[in-house]
Amino acid sequence: EKLKVSWIQGVGGSFDVHSGTIKRAPDVFQRMHMEWLYRTLAEPTWGRITRNMQLVRFSRDIAKDLMTNGRTVGR
Repeated sequence: EKLKVSWIQGVGGSFDVHSGTIKRAPDVFQRMHMEWLYRTLAEPTWGRITRNMQLVRFSRDIAKDLMTNGRTVGR
């Protein structure tokens, strides 16, 4: 609201990867769309772990809602 924009895209570590500061996750993690998990295992900081646990909980809630209601939250 303060930025007066309709949406925002988080880029996470994309700048670090594209600048060459850090390497991308191995291909197997990229194919599974789980680079976040690789980064958590490779660089286990408390902030990263807690953020990613929120992602896991969110994914679990979406899966649970799909199995229970055949739809996702908010639809």
